[in-house]
Amino acid sequence: MDIIKRLGLLGLLVAISQVVIAKNNTKIVVVYSVTSFSKQASKAFRKATGIKVHVLGRSGSGATLARITGERRSPKADVWVGGSLGAHAQAAFSGLTEPYRPNNFDELDPEFRDPLGNNRVTGLYTGVLGFIVNYDVLKAKQLSAPNSWQSLLENRYHGLIGMKSPLVSGTAYTTLATLVQMMGEDAAFSYLKSLYHNLAGYTHSHTRLTSLGKLGITITFLHEAVEEKYKFPEKILTQSYQKKVLAMK
Repeated sequence: MDIIKRLGLLGLLVAISQVVIAKNNTKIVVVYSVTSFSKQASKAFRKATGIKVHVLGRSGSGATLARITGERRSPKADVWVGGSLGAHAQAAFSGLTEPYRPNNFDELDPEFRDPLGNNRVTGLYTGVLGFIVNYDVLKAKQLSAPNSWQSLLENRYHGLIGMKSPLVSGTAYTTLATLVQMMGEDAAFSYLKSLYHNLAGYTHSHTRLTSLGKLGITITFLHEAVEEKYKFPEKILTQSYQKKVLAMK
């Protein structure tokens, strides 16, 4: 269970391919990314090296892993930024990524330096897993906000909850791992089966849909709520979570 216990680790790995050489001999680094961090890092990298960086669009950890796996004989990217440890661990164990030791490795908290023991994962940032609420949506239905994971199962929230599929989303897979640790495996899967009846389906961009009032509740990392709060300041988003969560670095 060591891997599952640390599923919340978000890492930076260097993929198997090397720096791409364009037709005009210009060096370009191609990045698969699930986080906006790559934009700032790309600017700093180009300033320091003069090498251009092309960032491919955001996608879930599972989808990115599937893409890298499919490209293993002809890699299209150099770096994979962000995503859950579960996906990165699978990539490492499958030989899809190479060891990488950042210059500031010794400055990292020892717990996050090299969780797999092979320098294929480096901690990048931490996140808190929970759920966010659009008060306007719930108020229109004369509903109060949920205050625990268990309350999400109440019939009154039927069709109002958004969540991604654990098959393609690192966040959703981390949710599954968190529930297993909180409740035990059998109870966690029973919980998810009950929760499914309240979902509006496995949604994409569910945090944005909650901000826009298309959903009332979304299960996600709470830093996404902060991003949406800046984009939609008129919307009131509350952050509700229990203390025992698994969204660690």
